[in-house]
Amino acid sequence: MQNSALFRGFTDVEVKKMLKCLGAKIRFCNTNETIMSHSETSDHLYIVLWGTAELAGYDYDGNKSLLARFGKDS
Repeated sequence: MQNSALFRGFTDVEVKKMLKCLGAKIRFCNTNETIMSHSETSDHLYIVLWGTAELAGYDYDGNKSLLARFGKDS
């Protein structure tokens, strides 16, 4: 994770201490699983460790618009 802008410049030990202090948890998600919907609020920070996650919007007719893609190589 030190390669991400959020943790750049910190050692492995420092990152682990920060994550422990923040109560970080690893959550595995299935393909096409909704992590949260637009109507939900969250006090969590999500970091994609493997794969990708998409931020999408839907119009009145249910058509999907991809707004952003997040992941290691995104």
